[in-house]
Amino acid sequence: MEGGTGVGIGLLSEDVLHNILSRLPALSYAYAACVSRSWRRVAAAVLSRPKLASAISFNPSCQDAVEEVLDSVLSRPIRPQFAIACVGIKFSLERTQKLITKKLGSATPVITSFASGIIGGDAMSEEFSITGSDAISEEFTEVNWSFDFEDSDDFDLPTNRDQGIVLIVGFMPGLKVDAIPLLRGSEEPCTPLIDKFVMDVRDYSAAVSGCTYPTGIVMFGGTGADLKHVLVEMGGYCSILCFG
Repeated sequence: MEGGTGVGIGLLSEDVLHNILSRLPALSYAYAACVSRSWRRVAAAVLSRPKLASAISFNPSCQDAVEEVLDSVLSRPIRPQFAIACVGIKFSLERTQKLITKKLGSATPVITSFASGIIGGDAMSEEFSITGSDAISEEFTEVNWSFDFEDSDDFDLPTNRDQGIVLIVGFMPGLKVDAIPLLRGSEEPCTPLIDKFVMDVRDYSAAVSGCTYPTGIVMFGGTGADLKHVLVEMGGYCSILCFG
């Protein structure tokens, strides 16, 4: 209030406040939700439905590319519950993972993987972009990402050919999300580790929901990864989406 005149932000209608909060970047939105109970209620209404935000950057600098996509996906209200990043083969998975985790916080599960082609909205221009071997329109940016290491001499490739990132962050109200790894050495038997992985998934689901099977699973596997055992064990009880 100003000078007791009864004029101030406290007199904003919920419709006007909803309009304002829905335009804020994620961090400002989070601060606004802490102003008062009424603001918290309106902020909850802004994110009352599931939301995904994505962006692409072809910046040849890994750090700059990650910053660009993060700034883009966090430019509107969202509470990231998970993040999925796909990068070109000349970017470091470990560095990308660390940069994203530093920004979103260690409590947000982050999955980072290599990709041979990606599609989405450009982080800087907000234009639609496509990467891969098959361009579907001259309006799209095309970058041919390849895993053919034998044909390259120490990655002496054209600028940006294998550099870039697409980032997706998601908010699913009412759902709990976590990342559960399955790491296997080349000499280790696969079946016991997969059995443990399935048990870890069921234990997590039981801990957060009381149900031994989750609503859904998104799995990423490296080259040669065999995910069929997990599908057999859990495919009849929940939705599973696999990337390999």
